[in-house]
Amino acid sequence: MRKKIGLLGGTFNPVHLGHLMMAQCALEQAALDKVYLLPSKAQNYKSMDELASAEDRLNMLRLSVEGAENISVSDFELAQKDDYTFTYQTLSRLCDKYPDTDYYFIIGADSLMFFENWVHPEILSKKAEILAFSRKGSFSPYTTMKACSGIDLTDIKYDEEASLSSKIEELKERFGTKVSLLDMPYMELSSTVIRQRAKMGLSLDFYVPKAVADYIRDNKLYK
Repeated sequence: MRKKIGLLGGTFNPVHLGHLMMAQCALEQAALDKVYLLPSKAQNYKSMDELASAEDRLNMLRLSVEGAENISVSDFELAQKDDYTFTYQTLSRLCDKYPDTDYYFIIGADSLMFFENWVHPEILSKKAEILAFSRKGSFSPYTTMKACSGIDLTDIKYDEEASLSSKIEELKERFGTKVSLLDMPYMELSSTVIRQRAKMGLSLDFYVPKAVADYIRDNKLYK
């Protein structure tokens, strides 16, 4: 019997409760056998001086899933010889190594809207089904436009469901992409905010698992 494996990639700098909620929701809603958190090398990270080492990020991930059922951590990308591995490369290598497995790549609605700009989306689409989280009220393309232009577009009405449906059809026609939409509770969490709080010496309770908060404090990360 073929295995159904979910992959949630990212820098996880650090991992937080939002990441873990995504993994759990994907596991349940897509009836996956297992979900792996897949940290990247992040060679092109936007602020390298804020990037914890691969070892620290991996350690925090492992601490975060201790005792979890069917959610684990994979160092597959970190173990590659490449300086940086694109998603299509990772999935191609995994499919070659584990041909009895069907892969499901987990992303947010914002990433889905710009999926065509990923490196070789046509290859990625052949290697995995996309599981995209639609968090009502949490995403609008105008958010990105405002950040780039400074123009306030908050009064523009935006139909997330219609926009996502249109994008899914577009990706299916262009690349043969198979997309399933999932839901999760809206959580206003980001690794950026957590790093800022750690830098200021503020509590990380309810942002990250306690074991991760202790690790950040004990190893003086993000100071």
